[in-house]
Amino acid sequence: MPGEPRNRTTKPSSTRKGVPHKRPRKRLSCEPCRVSKLRCDRLQPCSACRRRECESACTFGPSRGTVTNNTLTEESVSPVCDSSAFPPPSLEPVTAASTVDEGHHDTTSTFRQSPGNARPVHSPRAEPLSSIASWNAVLERPTSGRDDSAGRDIDPFASFAFGPKRPKSELLDLLPSKTTREFLISRYFTYQAPLFHILHGPTFQQQYADFARDPAQASLSWLALLFTLCSLAAQTLEAGDPVLRECQPSWSEADPCDPRSLSRHLRGAALACLSEARFMVRYDLNTLEAVLIMTYGICHSEGVDRAWVFLGVALNMGIVLRCNADHLNQNFIQQQRRWRCWAGIRMLYTYQGILFRDVDLSFLLAFPSPMPAEVDDSDIHVDALHKSVTYPNSMSLMKFKLRLFELSTQICSRLSNSSTFDEAATNHFDALIGAEQQQWTSAFLPSGCPSFFDTAGFAYWCILETYAYQLYLLIHRPFYHSQSPKFLPSSRKRYAESSVALLETFEKLCELPTLRPYRWLVNGMTSFNALQGVVALAACLIDKHGQDGNIASHRAVFDATVLRIESLQGTSPVCERAYPTIKAIQIQISTLSSGEDYVSPREWDPRTDWLDLNSIDWAFWENFTDNAELYAEYVEGSQMAGSVFQELLEFYNKLEHLNHKVKTGNHKDCTSLHIVVQTCNITAVKLLLAKEDACISETGPDDKTAKSLALYNFSSDLSHLLQTLRIYGELRDAGAASNEVFAAMVPTDEDTYTMMRSGDPGIAVIT
Repeated sequence: MPGEPRNRTTKPSSTRKGVPHKRPRKRLSCEPCRVSKLRCDRLQPCSACRRRECESACTFGPSRGTVTNNTLTEESVSPVCDSSAFPPPSLEPVTAASTVDEGHHDTTSTFRQSPGNARPVHSPRAEPLSSIASWNAVLERPTSGRDDSAGRDIDPFASFAFGPKRPKSELLDLLPSKTTREFLISRYFTYQAPLFHILHGPTFQQQYADFARDPAQASLSWLALLFTLCSLAAQTLEAGDPVLRECQPSWSEADPCDPRSLSRHLRGAALACLSEARFMVRYDLNTLEAVLIMTYGICHSEGVDRAWVFLGVALNMGIVLRCNADHLNQNFIQQQRRWRCWAGIRMLYTYQGILFRDVDLSFLLAFPSPMPAEVDDSDIHVDALHKSVTYPNSMSLMKFKLRLFELSTQICSRLSNSSTFDEAATNHFDALIGAEQQQWTSAFLPSGCPSFFDTAGFAYWCILETYAYQLYLLIHRPFYHSQSPKFLPSSRKRYAESSVALLETFEKLCELPTLRPYRWLVNGMTSFNALQGVVALAACLIDKHGQDGNIASHRAVFDATVLRIESLQGTSPVCERAYPTIKAIQIQISTLSSGEDYVSPREWDPRTDWLDLNSIDWAFWENFTDNAELYAEYVEGSQMAGSVFQELLEFYNKLEHLNHKVKTGNHKDCTSLHIVVQTCNITAVKLLLAKEDACISETGPDDKTAKSLALYNFSSDLSHLLQTLRIYGELRDAGAASNEVFAAMVPTDEDTYTMMRSGDPGIAVIT
């Protein structure tokens, strides 16, 4: 001002052009630590971010107060837009240590404002909002910037852990040796990855190289993926393989020669890694890949019904990680990895849709579902996507499976409304399935028969054929039965042919030496397919009015499949559970073929949907199976008249016939005779149903048969009856005289007999 000395120092104005002036401060903490108010050691990445596995977000933003004018910069604009205006950032190639791409939305990328979707609004403060990164961190799903160590006691998801907290070093110790580990990885990519091709091989190779240099820096989600791959590869080994013994931990009590034991051990380690990573609330693309591959393995080792929960988790992860979206700021590798994961989700839902068709999966068709490129892994680069020069390539099988997903979903949606599923709809879908079969036959069997130089193509063809025959059974089931009001002879023929073809394909996968590396498939999903094929064929064999001249060949296929399922009980949980029921059905078919006309209506209700495992009365069949060997009528070579057995069931099993009712247990409200027919041993049943006299002495009426003697004694209480049946069997086995048998059976007061098994018929057995 005038009059003031020129050299006088003046304080700067508190404002400049209307913008508050603040003293610049150097940022001492990275963005996640600053947001979470944690101490940061300023390493790159810092220890806190490494501990919480958010290394990709560990960056140091610009100092505050750098805005020097009133001009709005991109950092001082807060976008008001929908969620589509927040595309995931462009990410760098992934490494095992940093897991850069893996779905954690990068909180340091520059926000790209979309003119069509964003409206600039002045920030209430001149602070640049951390380049929008702080808002991304707040809105991010899953969260990566929060302190997971704080508030753990009140974390509502803490109970989802699968076990106690374990240090990473302990998890690393669970890995097989380097040579064995790399053998299993190679085996996975050779025999299993093409069947469920969601991993990008070169990316995993780079991740593994980083892991080999410094295992301690690998993320838990990537470790879970590594364990999962090894677990699946172990399923391809045969019992007794030397690799199994090398991989078996010293503390394990499991059979060192059992591939299933090793596979479950490695899968348990993968689950432990996911638990430590808290995958219920924090996940990335590696997490999703691990969960998907694990779910695929469960479907093929233990059954599709065991994979529902994991599949639901994978679907929601895929939605949150935007695996079904097309983002311009992703490189080609990131894009294809996400699209492949989404394709894997849809493919796994195909299994559920075919096996449990009462579940409507049409909602998945409403999701935008970009198709992954049908190219080999070597054709995908960060900045380019080359056209594949070979066909079929590594994604061809997945392409056919995805088309089956869409087709099966359409079929099941139409079947849910039976009034609209008519002969025209059947013919329409029949033609679509046939067209798909022609396409994959030309791709994998160009000469029409298996090639010595491409056994993998033959295996892929067999796998796809099982799904096609499943769909044929679905669309023709409403019309195959002769008693159905919609009966169509053409559908009956197609239904029987499809079940036979399905079982013959199942035989190829089980028996052919060239398909030995793929035999692990029959332990789960493929056996489910065979189970539905065998019960469909059984229904055709039972329905005599609709049978044609192929009954003998169909029966041979059915019997061979029953033996095959029996042989797989030791390795397949599906076959272990299904075999007793299938055996019981075989017994019923044998009874019918021998000329007996009696079949319980409950057992062969034509309305039963044998393709819907939930509609079958498994409790009845399991009970029938438990007692099947006790029915003399069902013993091979038995001459017992079926009419006598039918008479017992129809006329002597009413509650009013006898004075005793069972009050509790499996036989509640049943009569004594009914229980005897179901539970006593074969010898007792034969004698009960015998037509000849039993040579009774003067102690009993000699004009009574053994059945009459048993009925005479049914006035006693149930406990006495069960005891006398036991005595009866012992007496008969020891060769006791008839009068002794009668004396043991008739008394109704408390028994005072003592059983003595000497083995000598001449020695008294009752004292």
